[in-house]
Amino acid sequence: MYYKIDWKKERDALTPHMNGKGGIIRVEYRGDECAPNNFNAMLKQWHAEVGAPSFSIRIDPDYFTTRTLEDILDEFDKKLAVAGYPTAPVDAARTTILSENRVGGNATFHMENVFINGGFDGAKIRSKRVSAVLAALVDFLKKGRCMVVAQHHSPADQNFFWRHFWQGGLDTLVAHGLLLVHFHDKNADDRLHTDAPAPDLTLTLPRDLSSDDRDEQAYDDLYDVFKEKGLSNDGASEAASTLLLLSKLSVAAVHDNFAIKLMSMTSK
Repeated sequence: MYYKIDWKKERDALTPHMNGKGGIIRVEYRGDECAPNNFNAMLKQWHAEVGAPSFSIRIDPDYFTTRTLEDILDEFDKKLAVAGYPTAPVDAARTTILSENRVGGNATFHMENVFINGGFDGAKIRSKRVSAVLAALVDFLKKGRCMVVAQHHSPADQNFFWRHFWQGGLDTLVAHGLLLVHFHDKNADDRLHTDAPAPDLTLTLPRDLSSDDRDEQAYDDLYDVFKEKGLSNDGASEAASTLLLLSKLSVAAVHDNFAIKLMSMTSK
């Protein structure tokens, strides 16, 4: 389980979008010091608390479940089926080549104009699968909530998603309440895919807690958690203050040291 440490401003801004408004959110940050993975985990928890049937899917070529467009469509098929909105089956065209041939002596086979890309007529089958997922998703969004989280990757690594799924019709579902959250690490690559949409809202994850009232908000969150874990008022206050003092260089350090503190408390 992940715990909210600060990020109050971000959650307040996201709440209407998660509660059915949908939209396109860009989350910008500069490096792992901003704790993007922790923020991503909190997004999933917040989305699960919307009070309506919901699911989220993480688009990430580093995850074997969403490495290709076919993987992504498979994930949507599974999530929608569990929610009670199964996608319509799509029959793939099947062709048998060089089967049940009996040849005596030498034989030469010559074939021309055979293209295999996800099966014969791969583009047509892919388009049919996309359409089937979109149709089921439109029905689901009438009562439910769906969040698609596109992790940061280079434009080339994201091409299969933006070009064939987003531009293939997923973009039209924003009007039905779909929420797209697009992570962008500006330190790793400042470029965006040409098909990545303009955001309705841009959030910038801080590198540390020195700006605004983030330090105070993080203290309040830590204090509350330590109280829940059984510390006294003074003990929770000391633990929260010490942790923030040790972690002032980055938000990631706050989360890492917090996890270590929780483990030490649990082991006692």
